[in-house]
Amino acid sequence: MRLLKKQISLLNEQRLPIGTIALFPIDNIPPGWLKCEGQCLSISCFEALFVRLGHTWGSSGKDHFFLPNLHQQACNTGLCYCIHTGKHQELPIEAIKPLLQFTINGVTFEMVFVEGGSFMMGNENYDIEKPIHQVTLTSYYIGQFQVTQALWNTIMPNNPSRFKGDTLPVESVSYDDCNIFIKKLNEITGKHFRLPTEAEWEFAARGGTKSKGYKYSGSNNIEEIAWYGKDYSSGKIHPVGKKKPNELGIYDMSGNVWEWCQDWFGSYLSINQTNPIGPNIGTYREYRGGCWYSLDYECSPTHRSMSYSAGLQYLHIGLRLVLLP
Repeated sequence: MRLLKKQISLLNEQRLPIGTIALFPIDNIPPGWLKCEGQCLSISCFEALFVRLGHTWGSSGKDHFFLPNLHQQACNTGLCYCIHTGKHQELPIEAIKPLLQFTINGVTFEMVFVEGGSFMMGNENYDIEKPIHQVTLTSYYIGQFQVTQALWNTIMPNNPSRFKGDTLPVESVSYDDCNIFIKKLNEITGKHFRLPTEAEWEFAARGGTKSKGYKYSGSNNIEEIAWYGKDYSSGKIHPVGKKKPNELGIYDMSGNVWEWCQDWFGSYLSINQTNPIGPNIGTYREYRGGCWYSLDYECSPTHRSMSYSAGLQYLHIGLRLVLLP
């Protein structure tokens, strides 16, 4: 379903007329929006996260489409469809873009909006995570899920993962492999995806500006949100998105597979920083988040790990994408 020119103009003006449909986290519906109940929703395709409907909600006008069961599907991912009931309420464009969706050769992936802000990065419990320091980040998008093998296979000629499955995160990929994958992805989409910086990764894992200060990414109870060392006896990783998401609706930032970051490893500075990218040169590359055989403390959003070679393929490391608005 295409967006009409008038609809596009409204989006560019960042004006949201009555009848606009948008996706929001179930527990964070903004004022002026009403949760859509029931099985019948009139919405556009997922590529456009919101559309201008006809003048009357629920009418059978030509701009309405009957797509059953989408409400339940949204709820299963921690989101819900809402209808704008206020009169031309002004909202920042990012407020109505909790997800960006891309489809490549039939494989769809989503990017979650992370509103910029400041946070205290690090932890005093371990020397490698000291000193705690203030970091300010501008807004960005980050993958709702770890990159799956289905997406990897649409871009790359081979899949090095030990544990095969379309819904499993790709693993056994080196830092260099990931950057080749991202380069090809950018050529196809015309976008500028990349690996997250260490600061971007930690901020998103903590829940961004919606952080509730959890010990892990999304809960103080690691069982709710992570596949970790307790699952070692199962002998494998798990499909993405099967545990509870964090405050931003992001899955598996604790456990399942480690995730490469863009940065060289370096000691933290004590000064305040804005959009830090790490040292200009180094010996080790960063990865974060823990994996299916990690100890619980390794699944903390502040925990840091490193690899001495960007070319080695580790069984336990995958990746997550970042995209600037």
